[in-house]
Amino acid sequence: MDKNDFVQWHKRLGFASQSEGAAALGVKRSTYANYMGGISRTTGKPVDYDLRLAYACAAIEAGIKPLGYQD
Repeated sequence: MDKNDFVQWHKRLGFASQSEGAAALGVKRSTYANYMGGISRTTGKPVDYDLRLAYACAAIEAGIKPLGYQD
């Protein structure tokens, strides 16, 4: 996963805001903004789009709920 993949995922899911996307992933809005921009706003270094993030995005898109969570 890279910045383009993440931005396209955000668009496909139709999140109204970065705050909505951040809530879906369980991260702070500032972290989500870093993912959207591809660069950490605090360090200036490229964001690490790790395997956990890629799996979380795929699970959300597939409608899979986190383990232990119930509606």
